[in-house]
Amino acid sequence: MVRRLQKSALVAALLSLCLLLVVAVFCFVAVPVKAAGAETFYSAAAEREAAMHFTARSGLVYNGTEYRLNRDLNALLAADSDKITDDMTVTLVGYADIDGVEADALPSVVKNAGTYSLEITADGETNGCVITVEQAVNEWVRVPNVIPWTYGAFDTQVNRIRAVVKYLDDEKTVLYSVLDGDENAIDALTDFTVRRDGTIVDSAIVEALNGLKVGGYKLKVVAEGTDNYKALEQTISFNIDKAKNAWASGADDLKLPSWIVGKYDKKENAIIVNAVYGDVNITVTDINGKEYYNSTTGLNKLNDCEVGKYLVKAWVDETEDYDALVERTFTIEVLNKEGLPWWATLCIALGAGLLVVLIFLILWKKGVFQFITDKIVVSIRTKASVDATIASVRAAKLMEEGKRSVADAKRRERIAAMRERAKAQRALPPEERAARIEAKAQLEAEKAQRNLARSEALKAKAKSLRGDDAPSEPATEMENPSDE
Repeated sequence: MVRRLQKSALVAALLSLCLLLVVAVFCFVAVPVKAAGAETFYSAAAEREAAMHFTARSGLVYNGTEYRLNRDLNALLAADSDKITDDMTVTLVGYADIDGVEADALPSVVKNAGTYSLEITADGETNGCVITVEQAVNEWVRVPNVIPWTYGAFDTQVNRIRAVVKYLDDEKTVLYSVLDGDENAIDALTDFTVRRDGTIVDSAIVEALNGLKVGGYKLKVVAEGTDNYKALEQTISFNIDKAKNAWASGADDLKLPSWIVGKYDKKENAIIVNAVYGDVNITVTDINGKEYYNSTTGLNKLNDCEVGKYLVKAWVDETEDYDALVERTFTIEVLNKEGLPWWATLCIALGAGLLVVLIFLILWKKGVFQFITDKIVVSIRTKASVDATIASVRAAKLMEEGKRSVADAKRRERIAAMRERAKAQRALPPEERAARIEAKAQLEAEKAQRNLARSEALKAKAKSLRGDDAPSEPATEMENPSDE
């Protein structure tokens, strides 16, 4: 038995050794061997049967990534796979770029679009093969879009313009142009750029967009192309709506000055009434309607105004871009004479302040403040006493009302209890009710008998007392027949 096991182990060891030798020989033959200036992708130890020619390869399209030739050769030559047999060696030895300039070394990757000429050696015979990476068709990742606005209200943080393409090199950009209703490019809005978030940095572009009139427009978006991908273009329509006008509310948007008669100054005494949109028409008339100023006709006779008050009227006419504003009326005044200089006004104010302080000092010295203070204290105490009296009277009234309320509540409770007892009695069966009435009548009869006996006893006692002239005793109280 031991010898059999030893023989089996020896045979197994010999078989394992033979298997290892076969694997080593296979690896030595099948491993590609690099020649000078060449890379071997497929090899087999055999002789080539006949001459062969590989067809040109196409169908690869630029996608922004890299095609690895040393990994994808079999895929590139898939159509000629029937020509590659186990008895030939296929080696990629070089390539030429799209201009036909041969390179010294084989690239490991191919990324850009173009035609690449390769040489394939099969068992010593060299054949040409062309690999083509086609130009890609660009496409929108985010289609062009613009958020419309009303006249004069474009805001780059709100009305964003966006378009995102699939392929865009760092040195290329997306260009935007605004076309009018006749599809003519507007000079100030041709080939401008927008940040990826849709905002615009160039203030001149923002101002031009804000100045577009009400109407329909088109936004032309062009993504520049390269040798790797084609250009992409799209045009979309958008509208600018009519704006709702309003009066401006800033600190400098309304100025209604006054001036000394005969001393009107166009710059210093300018009348200002501003609106959000449009020019404001202004007229100045007296109370009789005589016109001294008209911004529309250019009339300005404000220096001829006499002393008095004048009416200022302001309005805005409607246009295609914004609504009209109804007339507003203000009053201005032309003064009779020039006021005091500022230093004189200051002196008068200081003098008045010193006079007030002096008067208070005199009153304090004379004891007026003390007298007034005592009067105030007495008045406060008197008022407090009167208020306390009034409060006590009100409290007494409230107590009386509370007592009455408690008595009324008790009376209502007694009535409710009596009603409940009556209701309970009515709810009893007739037999029980009759029995209770009979019992009550019996009780009343017994009370009446006792009262009658007591009355007779009292009468007898009283009679005996009258006969004996004895002092009378108080009569015993009779039982209340109504008591239960």
